[in-house]
Amino acid sequence: PLALLQGTNTSKMEDRGMKTVNSGQNHDHEHVTRSSSSFCDSLGRFETSASAPTTVTVSRAILIPDQVRVDRCLRLPEYGPRILFFSGGTAIRSLSSLLKQYTHNSIHLMTPFDSGGSSAEIRRAFNVLSVGDIRNRLMALADDSVFGKSDVVALFSHRLEAENASAARDELSLLLCGEHELTAAVSMPMRSILISHLRWFHGRMPSDFNLCGASVGNLIITGCFLEHNNDIVTAIYLIWMLLGAKGRVRPLTGANLHIRALYEDGMVEVGQHKLGNSTTVAAHGKIVKIDFVERLPEKAPSSEEHQDGRSCEIDPVSAQLVSTADLIVFPMGSFFGSILVNLLPSGVGKTIV
Repeated sequence: PLALLQGTNTSKMEDRGMKTVNSGQNHDHEHVTRSSSSFCDSLGRFETSASAPTTVTVSRAILIPDQVRVDRCLRLPEYGPRILFFSGGTAIRSLSSLLKQYTHNSIHLMTPFDSGGSSAEIRRAFNVLSVGDIRNRLMALADDSVFGKSDVVALFSHRLEAENASAARDELSLLLCGEHELTAAVSMPMRSILISHLRWFHGRMPSDFNLCGASVGNLIITGCFLEHNNDIVTAIYLIWMLLGAKGRVRPLTGANLHIRALYEDGMVEVGQHKLGNSTTVAAHGKIVKIDFVERLPEKAPSSEEHQDGRSCEIDPVSAQLVSTADLIVFPMGSFFGSILVNLLPSGVGKTIV
């Protein structure tokens, strides 16, 4: 986080010149170099040709991290820098949880294309963007300094019985009536609000919905989505408010699509959760192309199966957040599924530039 905080400063130091960064001590002086058609007369006076431009290069040595700035952010995180993360995975959950101590203005643009786990079952049943990574990031940014918020986070992080479908349904019933220990631990009126969202989900849950291993947080967000006219942005905002999250979380795009990968030997695979599997790479070679398709095949696709590629655009509000960020970060994560996929929606590259 210290390097990220300092990174927001470095771009400010360039003013039609170049900067040099030194890990040593700060230097108060500036080195100025002038290059043009100037010349010096016998009295030491500069004379410059009127027709030739003058180029001035200014360099300054700085110390990283700037401890004064870091301490200021730690004291007043509400005035911290606008650090924007392009990320869809869980790789930076720990970093996000730590970073909220230094800034409450971080921005997290999530790729909503995850097709594994309970997110895949929710996408299949309700035609909604993947909510798993969004829920995970909201948990990391939740305000854990407020009494009772840790109980809410514990409820959101809980997963139902993974092996027994009947046991999973029984556990959901306990959650719905408030008798489960996790819901009972949440104080009112928060408990009533969260159970209401769960009931919206339960009332519209298909009879064949697989609850095994389902994240309760994902079910709550889905219920909020259904309760508010299938508007995922509104659902995220309401959960963000309930958790007091110290940072903004939004989907990169509103398009409900899946990632398709083409391998060297022509084999095609659809689904973010499958990308780059070592066994697949060993058998079919490296991934040579990724794009979007509309549906996730029920059976394993072959090179003969075909879906037309689909395009999508960056969400307008997300684009505005990118253009006003102090620092843009592509963090660690799966290269194709969590990093490169951020550049596929139309308008992302132009917005960054």
